[in-house]
Amino acid sequence: MWLKKSEMSLSQVSNYIRNFPFPTLRERQSYVLKEIDVAFTSGYKYIVLEAPTGFGKSPVAIAAALTLGSSYICTSTKDLQTQYSRLSIRSSSKR
Repeated sequence: MWLKKSEMSLSQVSNYIRNFPFPTLRERQSYVLKEIDVAFTSGYKYIVLEAPTGFGKSPVAIAAALTLGSSYICTSTKDLQTQYSRLSIRSSSKR
């Protein structure tokens, strides 16, 4: 299921969702972003997201990084590094 940001109630929209680099997000991505928000609000310092290929971990990581203002994202390939660079530029340009 895909959700448009505009279809979510204002009480559900966190900074993490506002910083999502695409106009729509998948239901599970929305859930994960809310869980990340709760975890950091509760005092957690580190988050590890393990999800299957195609889940959309990269845009979730970009949304979290932009919301926190500073993050480290480690990649195992140059292709992933390039993907994160493109997503962060895309997100920065929509501000």
